[in-house]
Amino acid sequence: MNAVHLVEVLGKLKRPELLRIAREGRNEGLVRPLFPLNQYDTAALRRLLRRSAHRLLHLPSVQEALRRYATPSSQPAEPSSASLPSLPQLVERLFPGVYGMYAEKERLIERLYLPLAYPRIAERYGLSLSPTLLVMGPPGTGKSFLLKRFIQGTGFWGSWVAAPSLANKWYGETERHLRRLAKIALKNRPALLVLDEIDGLFVDRSKNLPWLNGATLQMLTLLDTLKEQGGVGVVLLTNHKDFIDPALLRSERIDEELYIPLPDLEERYQILVQASRKLPLAPDIDWRSWAERTEGYSRADLIQLLKKAGQRAFLAHFREGKPQQITEIDLRRAISE
Repeated sequence: MNAVHLVEVLGKLKRPELLRIAREGRNEGLVRPLFPLNQYDTAALRRLLRRSAHRLLHLPSVQEALRRYATPSSQPAEPSSASLPSLPQLVERLFPGVYGMYAEKERLIERLYLPLAYPRIAERYGLSLSPTLLVMGPPGTGKSFLLKRFIQGTGFWGSWVAAPSLANKWYGETERHLRRLAKIALKNRPALLVLDEIDGLFVDRSKNLPWLNGATLQMLTLLDTLKEQGGVGVVLLTNHKDFIDPALLRSERIDEELYIPLPDLEERYQILVQASRKLPLAPDIDWRSWAERTEGYSRADLIQLLKKAGQRAFLAHFREGKPQQITEIDLRRAISE
């Protein structure tokens, strides 16, 4: 049984059963309610428990509930084709507040989410049950933003680690950190493990950096182990693929490479419109025109442009002593700075 099945079972339990699980989880420090549990209604209790589902699986009350709602084979029932969510539904659910990058969203769903959420179906077709993706792209294109929202949307256990932060000068410590991450992820399956800036740790061994070779060898071993056991998706992020050890990039370890480019015209328009919604804007701003003028801008560059324009209106508010609107003039001056 896994956390995905528990989330389904929680939807079938009545309030007394949910309270029992919540009390056991609170007593073990696995659930941290903001109010006394008897003040939560049934829906609020379900939301509280679903957020911690991956940590509650070992509780006696949870095991009892899982047994009661288990299928005869003691496995979650395989969903029928009619019950499977459509791709547009999944995009909307898994990427709240993320605009643009439509192809990239679909790829993450197809390569990461579906094999982890429906392992029995994936296994039937010979797919990896611990898919590994290498995500690349220029700085500022929104790789981190996209993946963080994806982790939140899936409801899977997730860990985001800057790979260079694992490096340690003491012999064997870096490898120990990597093994610990893999062990925790396996314990909380289905899980997503994201390693950012991997070019800073898993460096090409031909570069003669022997103090990093152990980390690379350990990562190769861990990827092989995860693929054997299943249930853990791994995402490796980099801006410099050429710096990474070639053994890590072999096809039996990397299932898919996902390149996130600079936003195109339509995506720049969507970014500007969505990111400026809560700002005090002058009514005559033509965002379509600004999308055309910002060719070559990354997602981060566009957000920074709006911040600069907002800074000018902010200072004008204090000079004039009254609220201001962000105008075309503010944007033109911001883009010229």
